[in-house]
Amino acid sequence: MLTVNVLQEPGGGAVLGFKCWRMQYHKRHRTYSSFSAASMYSVSILAAWDWLSVRAASHRAAEKPTVLFIKMDGIGDEVIWSTTLATLDQLFPGTEYRRVLIGDVRWAELLTETDPFDEKIFIENRRFAANPLYRMRVLRRVAEVGAQIAINFRITRRFFWEDAVVRASGAGDRIGFAGTDNLMSPAQERMSARWYTRLIPEPDASLHELEIHEYFLKQLGAGGGRAHLPAAPLRGDHTIIFLGSADPGKRWPIARLAALATELNAGGHDITFCGGPNEIVAARELLERLHFVPRDLVGKTSLAELKELLSTARLVITNDTGAGHISTLARIPTVVITPGHHVGRFFPYPEQIQRSYGLKQISLTGKVPCLNCGWFCTNPKRVPGEAKPCIDQISVDDALGAIEQLLGGGSAEIRT
Repeated sequence: MLTVNVLQEPGGGAVLGFKCWRMQYHKRHRTYSSFSAASMYSVSILAAWDWLSVRAASHRAAEKPTVLFIKMDGIGDEVIWSTTLATLDQLFPGTEYRRVLIGDVRWAELLTETDPFDEKIFIENRRFAANPLYRMRVLRRVAEVGAQIAINFRITRRFFWEDAVVRASGAGDRIGFAGTDNLMSPAQERMSARWYTRLIPEPDASLHELEIHEYFLKQLGAGGGRAHLPAAPLRGDHTIIFLGSADPGKRWPIARLAALATELNAGGHDITFCGGPNEIVAARELLERLHFVPRDLVGKTSLAELKELLSTARLVITNDTGAGHISTLARIPTVVITPGHHVGRFFPYPEQIQRSYGLKQISLTGKVPCLNCGWFCTNPKRVPGEAKPCIDQISVDDALGAIEQLLGGGSAEIRT
């Protein structure tokens, strides 16, 4: 029987508030991010807290070995990872294993009862890091699963999130990536490496995230490890412009979105604006700049409804966010305004992948000297809260050219 648990705390605020979670270490440039750095003293306190959280946990007896699948990152990451679920079902069949997922509550509704999990535990990532009592509750729940195998699928490991869950699982086999640009200091990396029994070597740095998951599956024992995409849906006649992105620096300026929407409307496109509740103010500003009335669904759809809209569109234009992965993997022509921090890892989808799976996606990125800067923008000209230089340099004509190429049968590339 499928069990779904959403671990939440009433009240919403941190009770005590750990400060040590705010450390992020930029390995590529050997500098700390703008977040306040945590001392190893405070990290040690947190590690002790985590140990106390699971010490008294009672382990559930299960008829079959239990596998704990850990996937706690964002919506786009989950969309790509979801292409591996059919292979995971073959590797760990339900007749032989009890399968438990721990994931992020933000994408909980994207999963269905057809997914290969006997139990799903969804957590609030920010609260897990900031609220000690909530963190204790989550880690105790993880320990109570009584997993024999724990697998962390995140490629860029995080000390205070997935690594802590792996440790709390108490599983005999604890598997993860050695990691690429791990978000932790070297000392934290040495500490958390000891919490795993097997760290899979990082793959070729040129691989796309989809290819990295295929590589990981092969290391787990899958034969082909090939991604499984959903069946191609029937397309509608609507063109979606998606406004949002979790990082304000990745958002294309509103004035250019308005100009692009105007040009597309004049060319016969039926325009629909989409985005989350955080984009409602931006949508209002965008609508004020237009001389036609588009369909405005910003802040008005659930994630499942948004997925349906994106998966049946004629065309999608979006910032670098989960929406772009949903539409691309649904084989919808997609233009992504792409920042330069990890060119090729998330967007664009490589040409060989697009040919193999029948995808149509183009990325637009400004020509800046600091491409592939990693997780943290290093451009000295960046204004906090505004578009990064690699985003700000993209023109409306660039976007119109990419759209013309996609709808005319063009293939993947990154255009600068």
